[in-house]
Amino acid sequence: MSAQSLPDHQHLHRDTQYLLRYADALTRSGSKAEDDFWEARLVRLVDKVLTSKEQGSLELLFEFLGQQQLHAHYEILVSMVEGMAESLQFDHSGQEYEALLISLPITAWTRYQLPHGALDPAQSNAIKKALFENVLNPEARVSLFGHLLSFDQLPANFGETRSFLDHLLKIELGTSLAEIKPKSDQESFGLLADARFILAAVMVPKGDAIFSWQLDGSDPFETQVQIVNVWQDLCSQILGKAFTGCQANYWLPNAFYANNREADKHMRPLTIKAAVTWLQTAAQIPASDLIAIIAQCGDDQVEEYRIGFNTQKDSSVIYGAIWPILSPEEIDSNSPEYLDAPSEIASLLKELGVDEIRLLPGIYLPETCDDCGAPSFPNSAGELVHPDLPEEINLDPLQLH
Repeated sequence: MSAQSLPDHQHLHRDTQYLLRYADALTRSGSKAEDDFWEARLVRLVDKVLTSKEQGSLELLFEFLGQQQLHAHYEILVSMVEGMAESLQFDHSGQEYEALLISLPITAWTRYQLPHGALDPAQSNAIKKALFENVLNPEARVSLFGHLLSFDQLPANFGETRSFLDHLLKIELGTSLAEIKPKSDQESFGLLADARFILAAVMVPKGDAIFSWQLDGSDPFETQVQIVNVWQDLCSQILGKAFTGCQANYWLPNAFYANNREADKHMRPLTIKAAVTWLQTAAQIPASDLIAIIAQCGDDQVEEYRIGFNTQKDSSVIYGAIWPILSPEEIDSNSPEYLDAPSEIASLLKELGVDEIRLLPGIYLPETCDDCGAPSFPNSAGELVHPDLPEEINLDPLQLH
C-alpha cells in the first residue's frame, strides 16, 4: 500500500478525477473483495466516458499520470480503458454476446511503394475463411473491414476505437447499412517501411472462446506458434500480389491495442533496413560508404533514437531513420524489458554493411523543420539538421501497385 497522497488534479475533467481516485484506491486495496469493488466502479465510469463527448479527457488524464510518474495508476487505467475501448458486451435477440476488435498486422519494406486501399471481395472472403479455419473459434461471427490501413488511418483515440467496433457490429447484425469510410492518408504512401492493418470485429456468446487457442484441449502457446507459420503462408498467397516488390511479414491476428504495439516493435528494424537498402539502390551509395550517426532524443529522457546517414565524401545528412522508445521500461536498465537500443541499432547496421557508426553523447531535443515539419537528424558535428539528398536522386518510390 502506498502512503503517498495524490498530487493536485482539480484541473482534470470531473469524471477523470474520479477515475484517478478509484485507481488510487485500487493501488491501496488489501483484498480481492475490495479490488472487485473498485474495479466495478472503474468499469462503469470508463464506459460512461468512452461513450460521451468527453473522450479527449482520457488523453489528458494519461498525460497527467505520465508527468507525475504515477506508473501504477497509469498501468491500471490504461489496461482498463484499452480493454473497454476494444471490446464490449451486449444483448441481441435475447442472447448475451461479447465482442472484440482485432487487427491483422502486416509489416513491410520496399524500394517501391507500399500498397494501400480496399481489398477486393475475393481477398476479403479468403481472409475471413483463413481466420475461421486457423485463428478464431469456428462458431464466432466476424465483420471484416476489408481495407489495408496505415497507422494514421486507424482509430485515433479510445472513443474512436469503441465507435469503430460498434459500427462494425451493427453492420454484421444488420442494424446499420452505413459504410465506414477510411480516413485519407497521403503522408504514409511514400514511406519505404510501414505497417498495414486489416481490422475485424469478432462476436461470440458471452463466456465462449474468441480465439482457437482458447478452446478446450489446446495448448495456448503451442497453438499460437503453429498458427503463425500457417498464417504467414496463407496471407502470402492471398495478399502476395498486393505486396509485389515488398518484404512483408504477416503477424498473428490479435486484439487491437496489443497488435498496434507489436507492429511498432517489428517496424523499428524494418525502417533502418529500408533506409540503407534504398540508399544503395536508388541513390547508388554502397553501404560501406555510409556513416551512421546515432543521437538520443527527448525532452527529459530518451524518447527515440535518430539515425542520420552521410557518406565518407560528404558530411551532409542525406537521409534519416527513427527508432522510437515504446515504453519507460525499455530505457530502465533495472527492468526485465530493458533494451540496449544503441547496441541493437549498431548490430543491425553492421549486418547491413554499414561499418562506421557513431553514438553521440547526451540527449538532444527532438527538433523538426519549421517549414515542412520533417524531423532533423544528427550529423558528424553533433548537430541535428534537415536531411538533404543530392539533387540528381529521385525521391519518389517506384509504383508497382
